[in-house]
Amino acid sequence: MPITHQGNSQAPEFIMEQLKDLRGIKSSDFAKKAQDELLEKGVIPKLENHEWARLCIAYHFSVEPNMAAFTTPAPDGGGREIPSLSTCFQAEWRFWLALIVDNMPNANNPNSQIEIGQVAKRINDHWHQGATLLKDRYDKLSVAFPNRYDSRMHWLNELAKITKDNGASYAAISNLDGLSSEGENQTHRLQSVLEKIGLRVEVPEPLAGVRYDRYTLRMRSFADVNSLEKNLDNLTSELGVPKDNIRLVRCEDGRANSLYLNYLRPESTWKQLDDKLFSEALRSKPSNMILPVCVGTDEMGTPAYEDLTKAPHVFIGGATNTGKSVCVHGMIKSLLHQKTGDCLQVALFDPKRVELSAYRNHPNLWQEHIFIDDIADGIDELVVEMESRYRFMEAQNVNLISNLPEAIRPPYIAVVVDELADLVMSNNGKVIEDNLVKLAQKARACGIHLIMATQRPDSQTFRGLLRSNMPARIALKVQKSTESKIILDETGAEDLAGKGDRLVKWGGETMLRHGYRLD
Repeated sequence: MPITHQGNSQAPEFIMEQLKDLRGIKSSDFAKKAQDELLEKGVIPKLENHEWARLCIAYHFSVEPNMAAFTTPAPDGGGREIPSLSTCFQAEWRFWLALIVDNMPNANNPNSQIEIGQVAKRINDHWHQGATLLKDRYDKLSVAFPNRYDSRMHWLNELAKITKDNGASYAAISNLDGLSSEGENQTHRLQSVLEKIGLRVEVPEPLAGVRYDRYTLRMRSFADVNSLEKNLDNLTSELGVPKDNIRLVRCEDGRANSLYLNYLRPESTWKQLDDKLFSEALRSKPSNMILPVCVGTDEMGTPAYEDLTKAPHVFIGGATNTGKSVCVHGMIKSLLHQKTGDCLQVALFDPKRVELSAYRNHPNLWQEHIFIDDIADGIDELVVEMESRYRFMEAQNVNLISNLPEAIRPPYIAVVVDELADLVMSNNGKVIEDNLVKLAQKARACGIHLIMATQRPDSQTFRGLLRSNMPARIALKVQKSTESKIILDETGAEDLAGKGDRLVKWGGETMLRHGYRLD
């Protein structure tokens, strides 16, 4: 579709709606190979497609600002794709759209026409040219400084200088998540400290994750792995950092005597996992799960999904303002995003009255309303529903709801109980708890699954029978190790960084996850 261009950076004002979610933008094959080569050499961390595009385009404009209008066309578009222009440049997409359009041929002609496809191609050209310049510059520095540490340090310092000289609008070129010369010094210091505590291991350059720099350490023996785990307090003391700044995770990918050492970066360098990225994550849900829920991302930013039917019930605990409610909303939105009311219903119990109100008109609501003043009655009705389903399954000679023919299969029910403590400690608390125990013990096979949350994890809130029948646990940051043990049956949640970090135990090893920020 042609658009008449006004020139002089006016482009975004009248074509933003057409171009904000412009899709189908792919890098050249060269840009893809350049990224892979720089990643393999340890020059850059693993970047998402839109992060690599942003880095390349910003670098091209910063290095060749007067030649951008004459950029070399990309030979092809056979590389990697970015979801959209707004995803690529996030809050500054208007600035970059203006810059790109105003540097197109005939941009100063007030009567010129611009095809949307031409804009996509132009972005591809800048991406290609930026990747070419980035790789060429590193290749030249590699000749001048044969030591890989020195060449990478000079390359990163150049990017930092360009960012400083060009101001905030060019901050996209600093998208290496804090891996500067300071990060290099951290690597050398870490190696020195490991040697000081008696562990000789080569510390590689890290990959920058969402919040941590990840070092993959290949130890000489299993005894060294155990020694590092036992000496974590000594390690953090020698580094002069809090204990919760370092997390050790054993590699489970077949590498012997290897573990990840995750080193927490300053909060200003954390990658922001916003609502837009959450929406993208929902579109990438696994197809082999019955009730997939997004429980956050792993350290490298990859969406992490679990199947609620495999849980089969989930308990979520965390202190105030650590992200518990956001975690609950993320699970609800995950479920509602992918299932119609014929396949899934959600039963919402909200003693706070306002926490779950955003879903009051959703067509998937069980009993067509949110339970507030009638919580005890609603949970009792769920028990009745459970028994009714078992009688129906008995008549059909099946022992699992999934074995029923789809035409007669009742919908799954996800039961969300916010602030369990308020219910258990209420006047009807004993009756409510007894019914929740019945559901936790028996409801799985008939397609009813519990998600229960509290900001007061203690033995009075989460008692024996209920706890033993809630095998899947999510712990956000808590104040005391005893609270972590209530949630996870192990310590660790007291050392989380907060702001959405959570430890997820879904039938196996406890894994660190990072939560999305949902507006």
